[in-house]
Amino acid sequence: MADELLNSSQIQEICTREKQEGRLLLSKALNLHPIDELDDLRTVIYVDYLYDNISFAAEKGFPWSHIETVLSFADDFLKMTKGKCLTEALSIFKSESDVLAAKLGERNFKVYADFIFSTFMRHYQLFQYVFTRDQEKQIPHVRVDVVVPPDAQEMSTAKQIDVWNYEQTLLELERKACEKVNQQLLLKEKVTEEVNSVKEKTFNKVLDIEPPITEEVVKEIIQDVLHTYMTSISSNIQLSIREAQEDLEFKLEKTSLPRPQVLGPPPRYKLKTPPSAGKTGSTNSRRKSRASSRGSRKSIKSIKSAKS
Repeated sequence: MADELLNSSQIQEICTREKQEGRLLLSKALNLHPIDELDDLRTVIYVDYLYDNISFAAEKGFPWSHIETVLSFADDFLKMTKGKCLTEALSIFKSESDVLAAKLGERNFKVYADFIFSTFMRHYQLFQYVFTRDQEKQIPHVRVDVVVPPDAQEMSTAKQIDVWNYEQTLLELERKACEKVNQQLLLKEKVTEEVNSVKEKTFNKVLDIEPPITEEVVKEIIQDVLHTYMTSISSNIQLSIREAQEDLEFKLEKTSLPRPQVLGPPPRYKLKTPPSAGKTGSTNSRRKSRASSRGSRKSIKSIKSAKS
């Protein structure tokens, strides 16, 4: 049997610590520290095997000198049985038992022999597998994108939390307003297409009239034209009202936000169309209305002349 691996003082220090700390001290004393718990399982199991032998002997009340003997025997026995079958391992234990019994005494030898057969011998094939086969290295190949954080700005340029919250809420309101504007534009296009379709049907209906054209037919044509015109005007007015309503709601919601005092008073909103421009616009629309009525009457006369 080889000389003792550790002296009594080292073994005492290991036995007085918790298991994790004791294993750490044992690995340091054997110059096996640090241990990679994932990629070096053989060393981990080797340290556990020796620690279990030490802690068992200490629990059973072995003297410190006997624990030194147990540690040395456990290490030698593991090395001597490496690559051997179980029958050969039993023969090796039998040949070493006389020397071991002489050092431990009859009582401690029997207790320790029972421990060896209930642990190491019971799991002998697993120990052989671990100590005779190299562990496969598992090297993961994973693509990791490293995002470099932006440069930190100076604290002097930082905003107060209430100002930042106010601006974020304001941006969200503006985003919703933009969405509503886009929806309004899509609705305008749809309404325009429907109105143009009605106009085209009315115009085709007038073209399909065959002479002679009676007064009742003329009245019906005028009614269809007026209905088409009123439908167009009504749709445009409804869209304008809806657009103005949504714009006012946005401005009301925007002004109702609690504005931080640091930003000063809120900006004043300007009317989209000045009152004077509105009057001019209404006058121009009435002129265009009369012009379109005259144009429709001229087109009816031209249709009559064409038919005759």
